[in-house]
Amino acid sequence: MDRNQIISMLSDVIAEAQTPSEKENASAQKLKIIGYMDKEKTIENLIQTKGLPECMVLMTDNAVNVTINKQDPTQSDIAKIYDIVMRETGRSAEGIIIQSKY
Repeated sequence: MDRNQIISMLSDVIAEAQTPSEKENASAQKLKIIGYMDKEKTIENLIQTKGLPECMVLMTDNAVNVTINKQDPTQSDIAKIYDIVMRETGRSAEGIIIQSKY
């Protein structure tokens, strides 16, 4: 199930919630997913702006996965990507996974 479907389902739960706690929980989950999506787009744009390889970013509660469109990225590319991701997410390097799509 993709995130847009999850957001749609959460919107339905919010609209039909029987209790305030149900509504609050669904709202919090929806806002977290939207926040992740916004940060992913920001990171992708910053990476491209720096002249680094095109990439796709996916955030979860435990990790940030960056898949780059370059077969053999340089150590400099990797270091710059780590710097951008850490700065934008506040996460440590241990929670960041950078991989090539090749």
